[in-house]
Amino acid sequence: MSIPKNPYFTPIKNRNEEHETQVAFFNFIKMFEDSHKELKYIFAVPNGGKRTEFVAKKMKAEGTKRGVPDICVPIPKNNYCGLWIEFKSSTGRQSEEQKDFQKFLEINGYAYKICRTSAEGIEELQKYLGITLALF
Repeated sequence: MSIPKNPYFTPIKNRNEEHETQVAFFNFIKMFEDSHKELKYIFAVPNGGKRTEFVAKKMKAEGTKRGVPDICVPIPKNNYCGLWIEFKSSTGRQSEEQKDFQKFLEINGYAYKICRTSAEGIEELQKYLGITLALF
């Protein structure tokens, strides 16, 4: 038996699940920057995504590198130098460059987490920083 199509659902073409997840992550933590000042120092690394050849060459010349994780939390905690978060889609897998970079970071004292949802990323951030980010 096949599942009938939902007439109210329109699939989004070229949906970028990782982008949406990362935006949701930053939108959420931004709400807590006044009460947790360290959150304002968390940043994204613009390595992924589709670009024109011109922009890709320009970014490479500026020093972007394959395999660098998506999010940097440059705050030393619990014997770690900082936390790096790599967001992956529900079916996404690490590239060889990402696996290599993960090994490098972990050997050099950084925590590294792979997260598939913004909620998972927020949970890992809270655990790492030892804080609770709650709306109520």
